[in-house]
Amino acid sequence: MKKSASLFSMTSAGQPSATKSGDDANNKNKVQSATAGANASNNPPTLNSIDLVLDPPKPTLVTYSTLMSRAVSLGKPRVALRLWNLMKNQPNFYSNVISRRQREDGSRSVEKREGELLKELRQEEGAIVPDVIFCNTLMNAYAKLGEHAAARSILDAMLGPGTRRDVRPARHEGIPPTSPTAVTYNTLADACKAAGELGAALEVPELMTARAEATGDGGMLPDARTYTILISAVARKKKTKWRPQSGSVSPSFGPKRSRPLVILSSRTVSRVPRVETRGGSDARAGR
Repeated sequence: MKKSASLFSMTSAGQPSATKSGDDANNKNKVQSATAGANASNNPPTLNSIDLVLDPPKPTLVTYSTLMSRAVSLGKPRVALRLWNLMKNQPNFYSNVISRRQREDGSRSVEKREGELLKELRQEEGAIVPDVIFCNTLMNAYAKLGEHAAARSILDAMLGPGTRRDVRPARHEGIPPTSPTAVTYNTLADACKAAGELGAALEVPELMTARAEATGDGGMLPDARTYTILISAVARKKKTKWRPQSGSVSPSFGPKRSRPLVILSSRTVSRVPRVETRGGSDARAGR
């Protein structure tokens, strides 16, 4: 009886240790599985090259803005304009999305529906809707080419209906109504300066003042950058106007003269032929 009792006590004493070791193993497995799940959620699997080929990421507005700004800074504004045309042909460009949705919903007013869709597309992540930064970059590309009319048409498109010119070139139909900044007007003044249009450049401060009064934004008033561009435009216009031509008279910046002043050099005077008399002596001999 004592032997059997001791065996029973040994068996009962060994069961809790075996159970405890089994629980520790289960807890360890649970901790490992939880850690693996956390690592999987924090570190998503890396895309393979085949995934990038089959499903490449789509370029966004920031992508095109960065490329166009870089092209302009490198002196290649026409490359920036090609990128602009490429962006307009994307299926997720806002005007293309609006056209598709308008065809699907033709019962409502087109203008009302377009305004509502534009607000919705500005909130969507995949839609490409030009903002003021992009418009300034595009205008800067035209400024480098001296196309001030195209730059002005971008401003008119940003201001929307009711501006001086509602009819805009076809290449700027993709510009949505956007609030311009002082940088926008300064870029327009720079485009006028590059084109040699002094009169159009002098209109920019008036446009900025009118915009500041309409919006109540003092930041739209002409700043130091605006007047620096205007001074440069005036200086360039004066330099172009009074540039001397080869063989012409020297310019006079004083009061107007009845006859132009001809400057003769010493070489020109030395080439004047002597006036001889009939007897072969010069003019001084006849005195």
